[in-house]
Amino acid sequence: MAGDQRPEDIQPDGPVDGTDPSTESIPGDFTDSGWADAAPTEALPVDEAYVADARDGQPDEVHPVAADPALTPAAATGGASAATAVAAPASGRGRRTAWIIGILVLLAALIAAGWWWWDSTQRAQREEAIRTTAQTYLDSLAAADAEGALATLAEQPANTTLLTDEVLQASVEASPLSAIAVGEVTSEGQNATADVTYRIGEEDVALTLPMTGDGARTWHLTDGLGELTLASTDHLTVNGAELTEATNPVFPGTYTAAATNQYLVLNGATSAFIPSPQADAATITPEFALSDPGRESILAAVRTRLDECVASTETLPGNCPFGLAADGAEVSNVRFQLNNDPWAEFAPALDLAAMTASGAIHLDITGFATVTAAGLTGDVDQNFAVDRAWSVNLTEDPLVVTWS
Repeated sequence: MAGDQRPEDIQPDGPVDGTDPSTESIPGDFTDSGWADAAPTEALPVDEAYVADARDGQPDEVHPVAADPALTPAAATGGASAATAVAAPASGRGRRTAWIIGILVLLAALIAAGWWWWDSTQRAQREEAIRTTAQTYLDSLAAADAEGALATLAEQPANTTLLTDEVLQASVEASPLSAIAVGEVTSEGQNATADVTYRIGEEDVALTLPMTGDGARTWHLTDGLGELTLASTDHLTVNGAELTEATNPVFPGTYTAAATNQYLVLNGATSAFIPSPQADAATITPEFALSDPGRESILAAVRTRLDECVASTETLPGNCPFGLAADGAEVSNVRFQLNNDPWAEFAPALDLAAMTASGAIHLDITGFATVTAAGLTGDVDQNFAVDRAWSVNLTEDPLVVTWS
């Protein structure tokens, strides 16, 4: 049979073109219709092909060379096999890409959810802190807790004369604060507001409390105090507190001025009502006068002193509105008699700067005495009608009367 073979039918035993010997022989001619039909119409991409230098039938070195479309796996193994062989790596890369995209999308969703949760939590905590500040401020006012109310303020006032528990207690007794409610709160950066409503005395109040803070959980009121001004601070108190300054910061409430002297009274509008820290500044202009008990006390003091003078047996009793002139004579058996009623028109006048009450009374007095002069002794009487001025120092107790 070997002798009958044609030269073109003889196949070499070893590789002559770098292909694997186990690869099926390529039939006849590259233009053979079978090969042409099996090959793909367009060469599939192959990055690199490798050829081996063979010495003694063993591969020695491998060199990358440009791929020949005619020698691609598709050309060597047929169209269907080639498509399958090349599609597999592409499919793997696609799956990996899809996995990466999916993981990134999941991470993005988790980050967004985490951010939403964190932001929601922070917002809720921030709003709760703002509400707490407003609630604490109003609750402290209602409980007459001045220290607690002051703690909610962003700035502490230097003058705290009217910002004490005692002063606030008097205010609460005059106009209780109740029906407290904290509504909508807002914040932007380090600024916030809280809408509140409450009832103070007989007035319903709705206002927005401004605050400043750290933007998170610490907030303080920037406007929590009203202002009260008095025309004079002498000889008076406000809600029981003596003042050192004419203008004083105050909490919302009622503030009443009263005279410090027991003989004085304040007439006119002596109270100021400040419904909220945003209300207009209030003013009290005290009008001092002698109180009715004060007048009675002054009358009693002047009457008592005059009675003491009338009862005196001295010719010139000390600090009295009358006396007898002896003119060198020996005088005895001295006595005085009041002939009129000087109290019908008793009208003391107040000098607030001097803290005295003063006036004048008309006296009709007769003095009696036994006089010895030039060896002669006899009873004499002397009548005089005079107006005499008096004054009392209202800071002394008991009152001391001075005649002039």
